[in-house]
Amino acid sequence: MKKIFTLIAIISSLFLCSCSTQRIAVGSKSREVPKTNPHYSYWDNFLFWGVGQTKFNNAQELCKNNNGVDFVETRLSFAQGLVTGLTYGIYSPRTVNIYCKDN
Repeated sequence: MKKIFTLIAIISSLFLCSCSTQRIAVGSKSREVPKTNPHYSYWDNFLFWGVGQTKFNNAQELCKNNNGVDFVETRLSFAQGLVTGLTYGIYSPRTVNIYCKDN
């Protein structure tokens, strides 16, 4: 009985995890993600279903040596979604990619 409960818990946590991507075109006239690698890429960690953000980064400050921010993208990969599902949303990591304008 305990094995069946464990199996059901694992399968249900797999169904609760998913991938997602949010893209914000700040200075770009195109809605397409730039083909270049992002200027800044990091994991941002959220706690308690994404309500409590653990870190704040100013994208404008990061791109001050360029002509400003061009594109911001946040991603939740399958692995990050799996971690979120296994912790029942208590810990939720996301990848943030920031593209600066080219000089």
